[in-house]
Amino acid sequence: MQAWSTARGIRRRGWKQDLAHIAEADPYIYELIRAWLATTDLRSRHGIFEQTVERALEPLGGIVPSGQVIDDSHGAWPELSPDS
Repeated sequence: MQAWSTARGIRRRGWKQDLAHIAEADPYIYELIRAWLATTDLRSRHGIFEQTVERALEPLGGIVPSGQVIDDSHGAWPELSPDS
């Protein structure tokens, strides 16, 4: 929920209110969160977690490809810069 909110510039208000907002604003990620909470299989949870992170970070261009190094994180994600 934190990555989803941060990537969209939404101030967090507590997990219950955040989850209610996500359910309304992005039903797909809400269902991913529900599926993650419902499963007990570790491999399934990890796969759902990866899908959730990818969706949460879409506004920032997605996840950083494996093996890639970001020299200037503020240049790569100006929305997350302390100055913004």
